[in-house]
Amino acid sequence: MLNLGSFLLTQILKVLTGSTLIYLMLATAHQEAKAAELFLDGELLPSEQGWNSVTDFGLPPDVSTDGKVLTVNTIGISSPPGVPSGQFTLFYRDVGMEKMTRYSINFIEFSLKVIAVSEKHNTYDAGIAFLPSYNDLGFGSVIDRSQMIYFDEDSIGWGDETDSFALDTTKEFRTYRLTVENNGQAKIFVDNMLALQRSNFQTNGIIAFGDQTNDSGLDGRFALKSISVERTPVVPEPFTLGGTAVAGAIGLWMKRKHKASKVA
Repeated sequence: MLNLGSFLLTQILKVLTGSTLIYLMLATAHQEAKAAELFLDGELLPSEQGWNSVTDFGLPPDVSTDGKVLTVNTIGISSPPGVPSGQFTLFYRDVGMEKMTRYSINFIEFSLKVIAVSEKHNTYDAGIAFLPSYNDLGFGSVIDRSQMIYFDEDSIGWGDETDSFALDTTKEFRTYRLTVENNGQAKIFVDNMLALQRSNFQTNGIIAFGDQTNDSGLDGRFALKSISVERTPVVPEPFTLGGTAVAGAIGLWMKRKHKASKVA
């Protein structure tokens, strides 16, 4: 008579071995990326493309299109009487990236030109910003503001000042590309040149752009042609497959035990 413990261990090893092979095939095989999806086209207003907006003072956002390029502005917009802060305007949209999963993001790419900023950014605040993660319907959470990309007229950088890159952002439209590696290492490329890096990147799948701060006098005007996102299939973590294997083996053993009891 087969020892119960030996039988169970044998079944687990059988199923686990198969699962491990499946995992190795998934992890080493080429991950075919989904075609880049256009989430913003400068020919149309954000509201016509599934984007939401948030501002203060209840004022409508100053955004327009000439049929080719989108322009967003907060420079020269007056605050209500007695209010010392300035206006912020953010447009946000869920682009379907999965939080903290492997191979979720291939890249986020956008074409942007700074027209003017009234003042340079400060830590966690910028008159022109792109947020690759947006958790709060306001200025953004601490993580959002740390990871956001600020745009001054002569440089770009992370919102928490951990990295910056000297660049004339007003000269012409530039292509910005955010890539995220499997270990959470995020990189920003400007016209295919590496500009910024950071570790432990996080996202909740919602991105945003605009004037991120209500600091008085810290405003911006910029033009945007497009925003695209390319994602790749998510590969299950090894422990997920292992857990499935163990559960499968136990289920198989219980099924056989049930059949044996009926025969007896």
